[in-house]
Amino acid sequence: MMENITQLKDAITKIENNQGEFYFLTINTKGVQKASVAMNYELVRMLTQKGYTAHIMHQEEDYTEPDWLGEEYRGLSHKCISRNEIQVSASDTVFIPEIYGSVLEQIKTFPCEKIIFCQSYDYIFETLQPGVTWTHYGINRCLTTCESQKAYIESMMPSMSVEVIPFYFPECFEQPKAPKPPVIAIHTREARDTSKIIKSFYVKYPQFRWIAFKDMRNLPRKKFAEALQETCVSVWVDDISGFGTFPLESMMVGNPVIGKLPNLKPDWLNEHNGIWTYEFNKIVDIIGAFIKNWLEDEVPVELYEHTNNTVSTYRKLDTEQILCDYVEKLNKEKLTALNQAENKLLETEPQN
Repeated sequence: MMENITQLKDAITKIENNQGEFYFLTINTKGVQKASVAMNYELVRMLTQKGYTAHIMHQEEDYTEPDWLGEEYRGLSHKCISRNEIQVSASDTVFIPEIYGSVLEQIKTFPCEKIIFCQSYDYIFETLQPGVTWTHYGINRCLTTCESQKAYIESMMPSMSVEVIPFYFPECFEQPKAPKPPVIAIHTREARDTSKIIKSFYVKYPQFRWIAFKDMRNLPRKKFAEALQETCVSVWVDDISGFGTFPLESMMVGNPVIGKLPNLKPDWLNEHNGIWTYEFNKIVDIIGAFIKNWLEDEVPVELYEHTNNTVSTYRKLDTEQILCDYVEKLNKEKLTALNQAENKLLETEPQN
């Protein structure tokens, strides 16, 4: 009894002094660029700069740090589960990606706050057993990156408390001063879709064979931004995208976007800020029409205005401040729960 009370008091003191630790379980992509990994590193960086203790947590001893993010992320703290570097208490918080449903049973007894960080709704049920939700493992909180994913999660698991931290875009995504060359940026979830679009385009529009495509897959982030600035339009296909970073990155560098509408429409997407279609096979014709208009300087000015408005709205979102507000609220709620638990133990403690 006294040991439990002491542990609760220690946890309360740590939270009050901002000494609770934050762990972000991160998938090992082995050097492959992934937006969800970038977001984890951004949040750990932000929390660290604000004086919190935050870590990238990973399972494998041979975990590959994402050098493609840039030098400013290399000094962040990393903790390895398989090396027994994780020592959590009631003052700590672990953020678990939706794809890691299989580890929830293993960490069920961890004496810390556990929160699902869902960045891709399509993977929620990938590793969960039929009929099982996160609440079966004592997890009642979820963090996600946009309102559309929040609505989906709430519709599937109404008892979950879901909050939004918007995706962060670094300043390297900005419009270039130089005129844009006739190059098409393309990013698809499946590599075969990129190949199919490019080959179909050159067959159907041989007069544009001098127009180059730039496959944006797996470039280091700063080189990715620079390469994107050197294109005039972006093509995007990702049916199961939960947020859609590539279209927004494209708009930020001044590119109109031609895209296939994903299964879950992102918050930022509307009928005016891109050229959208439900049909994959129409994309080639849309590219052909756009390139013709672009070469003749007849792309509607309104399209650029709407993309700029979308970017302006999103740039105003302060991810760092929203994150700090979230952590502060979380700590207050944890303190309330811990104080209540302590009082209950004190009430049941035998009197001398």
